[in-house]
Amino acid sequence: MKKKGFTLIELLAVIVILGLLSIIAIPKVTSIIKSSKKSSYDISINNLIRALNSIAVDKKATLTPFDGCRIDFDNGSNTCTDLEYSGEFPDSGSISVDSDGIVNGSIKYGNYEFNILDNKIL
Repeated sequence: MKKKGFTLIELLAVIVILGLLSIIAIPKVTSIIKSSKKSSYDISINNLIRALNSIAVDKKATLTPFDGCRIDFDNGSNTCTDLEYSGEFPDSGSISVDSDGIVNGSIKYGNYEFNILDNKIL
């Protein structure tokens, strides 16, 4: 009489192999996810910088007075009334653009904090 099935040793070997694979794969996948989130935030910030910069450029092109504007994401205040931006706004912080189109500020997306100086992410 033949028995069909796996022995306990075979099952334990498969479990050990799966455990080792997960020990290797989980940190790598987590790293890829974090990197993707940060890249996404970088893109959103660059788009926001461009949108704020374009406000100043448009005002100069139409000879409309512009002293700059500021968005404070902590309390929801926004003096940039001409802002055309459809991306994800930061969770907190503030960002401003001066009359020359130079964007500066400090903002947070989740656990990531970004400083912006002279239109560049630091």
